[in-house]
Amino acid sequence: MAMLRMAALSTEEPDLSKVDIQYVAGAWANVNRHGAYNDAHIHPDCDWSCVYYVDCGQPDEGWERNGLFELHDPRTLAQSSKLGGYGFARSMLIDPEPGKLIMFPSWMAHSVHPFYGSGDRVSIAANIKVTGGAHSGMG
Repeated sequence: MAMLRMAALSTEEPDLSKVDIQYVAGAWANVNRHGAYNDAHIHPDCDWSCVYYVDCGQPDEGWERNGLFELHDPRTLAQSSKLGGYGFARSMLIDPEPGKLIMFPSWMAHSVHPFYGSGDRVSIAANIKVTGGAHSGMG
């Protein structure tokens, strides 16, 4: 469903039953505990990536960015600007919660900050490769 919604954005098609897109996807589960994190990375040879949060554990208080998901600004040269008020080189921080789905272009660097707390943080991640269809953006 999320991939249909994403494909519909390219043509502003409101009726998802009319969206024509073909793709292949591969998914895996993540179980992260106290201290776990993911360094910034991308997913080469994919078009879209997503993560669905099943459980987020019980975060301890007092840790800045505790377990936050971060989408990094892809404009690396924007880091050279001193005009902070314009939002150059600003990343997007997302606070995961059970039931939240985050979908983003696979070329966008992303990371997960260290989680400090109890319980398991369980998520399902997927990579999607678009293979065809009228709403694929492939021309």
